[in-house]
Amino acid sequence: MVRLRAVALGCAVLMLIFLGNASAQDNTNQGPFPNTAEGIHVFNDQIDVDYLSDAQAAFAATHYAGAQKLTLSGARRLRAYKPTFAVLTYRLGLGLGYRAADCDCQPTGDYLEIIQGDDWVQEWPGDDAVQEDWFYHYDGQRVYWCAWGWYLMDTNHEGWRTWWFDQILNLLADNESTGLFADSVTVPNYLGSEDWRPPLPDYDAAFEAEWTRRIEDWITWVRGSSMATMR
Repeated sequence: MVRLRAVALGCAVLMLIFLGNASAQDNTNQGPFPNTAEGIHVFNDQIDVDYLSDAQAAFAATHYAGAQKLTLSGARRLRAYKPTFAVLTYRLGLGLGYRAADCDCQPTGDYLEIIQGDDWVQEWPGDDAVQEDWFYHYDGQRVYWCAWGWYLMDTNHEGWRTWWFDQILNLLADNESTGLFADSVTVPNYLGSEDWRPPLPDYDAAFEAEWTRRIEDWITWVRGSSMATMR
């Protein structure tokens, strides 16, 4: 299984959503990120807590503001030293993880995985669980990113939005997370047009304007859904 996914580079915009999940807050004394108006507060991409000594775990908890991609037991261990240690659940923002690609950009490799509680679980829900109109189509085809093995989704589609958001709420509860780190929230061809199948345009003002609107609409919807959940 493919467990570690690199953060998208360069022009990728990363969206941070605090959903205030009640289940998570009931289980910990977690708080938001510290005020960074003064001082330097370091956030770690991921920490393999199982391999830390007690002294190392204490140092990590008290010297980092937080981290993402932590198992539940790892998060609890760090919060034993610092209850307000921020933990973010990692999930793709505009995509759905499938399988790693081979050298011909065919999805024949391992299924991608995400953390749910103390387990790494397959992100792809199964062929029967996905609907074709959830996918963004270009030239009449699903759009697959060869570099990291995921499909670009139609963020305007109500069914996809609802399914994705329900998945996030479940993960936040199971991981006792402070919030969500939604990766690769960017106009898709900014990630490299040649890495998609079918290839996306190198430059297309209309395509990029459309995706800018899609992302803005999607972020507005997520924020509204988040506020409704908090209430």
